[in-house]
Amino acid sequence: MRQAGILAAAGKLALTEQVAQLKVDHANANKLALGLNDIAGFHVNTDFVQTNIVFAKLDDSININAIAESLSKDGITITPGNPIRFVTHKDISSTDIDTLLQKIRTLVG
Repeated sequence: MRQAGILAAAGKLALTEQVAQLKVDHANANKLALGLNDIAGFHVNTDFVQTNIVFAKLDDSININAIAESLSKDGITITPGNPIRFVTHKDISSTDIDTLLQKIRTLVG
């Protein structure tokens, strides 16, 4: 039963200390969704962004593999796909979102 206590502690922490963080994560996801929509070739249905997950559909003109490779040189890891899924979390700040969007804008050009 020791494992049950460990799981209960994680649940208690999530309910008492992480609820406020979820609001920040969701706000960052909305910021990311709006920013991606402003980049040619990226399309996000912002009505579906209700949590910390953002799906962006890409036009055929977007070479997401090249973008992923270039971003990795800057220490930003994305997994290429179409649609591409972005997830915000407690280690992602609003400034991080700005940085990612600026780098993508530069790469899409």
